[in-house]
Amino acid sequence: MKLSSKILLLVMAFVVLFRISLPFSLRYAVNKYLGHLENYSAHVDDVGLSFYKGSYTLSGLRIWKKDRAEIQTFINVPKLEVSLLSHLAIDKKWFVGVDIYEPRLQVIDSVLPSHQQFGESLPWCEILNRLVILNIESLRVRDGILLFQNYDYRKPVQISVSKINVSAINIHNTEGVRKSLPSRLNLSALVQRGAWLRGSFDFNGSTSLPSFYGQIRLDDFQLTRMNNVFILYGPYSFRLGSVSLFSRIFVNSGNIRGYLTPFLQNIDAVKMLWNNRISQGYLADAVKAFGGIVLDNHTTQRLKGRRYAFQGQMVAGEEPWKNFWSTIRNGFIPIYPKKPIAMKKKHIVAEQIQELDND
Repeated sequence: MKLSSKILLLVMAFVVLFRISLPFSLRYAVNKYLGHLENYSAHVDDVGLSFYKGSYTLSGLRIWKKDRAEIQTFINVPKLEVSLLSHLAIDKKWFVGVDIYEPRLQVIDSVLPSHQQFGESLPWCEILNRLVILNIESLRVRDGILLFQNYDYRKPVQISVSKINVSAINIHNTEGVRKSLPSRLNLSALVQRGAWLRGSFDFNGSTSLPSFYGQIRLDDFQLTRMNNVFILYGPYSFRLGSVSLFSRIFVNSGNIRGYLTPFLQNIDAVKMLWNNRISQGYLADAVKAFGGIVLDNHTTQRLKGRRYAFQGQMVAGEEPWKNFWSTIRNGFIPIYPKKPIAMKKKHIVAEQIQELDND
């Protein structure tokens, strides 16, 4: 055999071995990084490569709290695919599209901090940069699930948001759109398996503080589906009634303006005597504010849709979304009930509390 043939065979063998070993090397590198997370454990089952398609796939990505069982994962992503957008090589920058299939996010609340699972200590941006090393130009979430749970009471509280579909395009404005908000995000989800939540946002991802304009709506949600949540965080309960919500939000370099309008129909609600409630946190504030709308306002005009405005300013160097949610919460503070609501249906309250105890 000629020397040139031997060299060619040697090169081919090296390429084959490199192709076979590369996914294992990438999986080892990813898991080694994920193993250094402070309060959480993480693991990726497999890494797949497709040179022909210009893509790679992460399978079985799981992140869970170290003091919890691995089956009680905080994040579970069966498949994450990253595809190179070769036609978008601009100024020596390469861009990719990311598709996340059937992700599951499990959030757990509790009066005991050690039992909570919010992912507050996870370095989200760093993790994403390690998993996706190039610039993300499009992002799609397909058929995701969000579960909010609380096991403090014998009858667990659960809020489910399923069929989550998110599409974000033109994130780095490679299309050259001449607008202050050139990028677009659309979302849809099914809340408590009973009402659709839909929203659309125009945004600018190049600003240091968030800039976007969006609108979001929830159609005909039956309030009895959330009674466990209202009792634990309220405390109040619904025998009948539905709500539709519409909101517009405008954020310009951290300056927040917006409003939310609830439309309530056929409301039959009652305040409850319940001491074992959770009174702190964003969900508790939201439930309390909603109770203020329903239980302290009985005029037809308000029940048909009153606009609640909010405004504020995100502060550079601080957690921006914490300020964002605080601003929205503050828009509802004036409507909190100033006096305890009269107990006109005490027999109903007693029956509901007894029913919870029996469960």
